[in-house]
Amino acid sequence: MLKVSMARAREQLSEIAQKVQHRGERCMFTHYNKPVVALISAEELELFEMLLEKYEDDLSAQAYENRKAEESVSAEDAWKELGL
Repeated sequence: MLKVSMARAREQLSEIAQKVQHRGERCMFTHYNKPVVALISAEELELFEMLLEKYEDDLSAQAYENRKAEESVSAEDAWKELGL
């Protein structure tokens, strides 16, 4: 992975973007040697978003199953608990 300072990135963004796009490299931009932003190809971004969506769907399904497995509470008990 390329590590590039923000100052250098301003000067060489086009060159860096070509390395990312055509060579499949990834780039981490730094500010005072601390990572601040990353640059990846559009293809990798699409893959990342698909994986993230699947992960979020799996979490939602798991949360739904957990709620379903919990004991149900009567409306009267819920109102009492809420002070209504």
